[in-house]
Amino acid sequence: MQWPACVTHPPTLHSHSSTFSSLPDHSQSHPPSRELPASLPQPFPRPPQKQAPKSGANPPLLPLISGARRRAQAIAIGLPRSRAGWRIRERPEPEPEAMGRLFLMHLDGNAYSCKFCRTHLGLAADIISKSFHSKHGKAYLFNRVVNVTSGVKEDRLMMTGMHTVSDIFCVGCGSIVGWKYEAAHEKNQRYKEGKFILERFKVSGPDGSHYWGITHDHHVGGSDADDQ
Repeated sequence: MQWPACVTHPPTLHSHSSTFSSLPDHSQSHPPSRELPASLPQPFPRPPQKQAPKSGANPPLLPLISGARRRAQAIAIGLPRSRAGWRIRERPEPEPEAMGRLFLMHLDGNAYSCKFCRTHLGLAADIISKSFHSKHGKAYLFNRVVNVTSGVKEDRLMMTGMHTVSDIFCVGCGSIVGWKYEAAHEKNQRYKEGKFILERFKVSGPDGSHYWGITHDHHVGGSDADDQ
């Protein structure tokens, strides 16, 4: 038995225009898209728009580089060399320190100095009298001294009467080295006003010698003595 031969027919070809023309047109069914008002949140944020630099604006900042590369980049964009660095790192120069510095005067000649820090205090030529005394023993009356600061004024009773004095301190180490006569209550003691006492126990002599003071059983005498 023979099978009937299959007859194939070529498919009918249609043009693209006829195929797409038969499809329904939905372009007119949707209304045209409109932008949302500015008050409503946008679904996708818009990128910020770059504004043109204004005339006379500051030049752009450069990275923190140094050497020939920084100079070459400065010349390339037209910056002067003095402004080729980072302006965001610029800061004003620190003010010079007005406090905290220690200025000491050095005396030429036979000078008495602080026993603890060797700071010069007075010259032997400025000694008015060596006959004064303190609770530590000998004390010298100086016409002027240097490198000292004065403390609080107070009335103090001494062997020659009541005086207004202020302790003086060495600026090098802060130790008390004597006192200053601010005022004398007795008329015959007015010559001391404005003068200074340096306790020999607290200072070193011009030759570096030290005075070790008096013993407790030694009687303190002389023209003046501190009552303390």
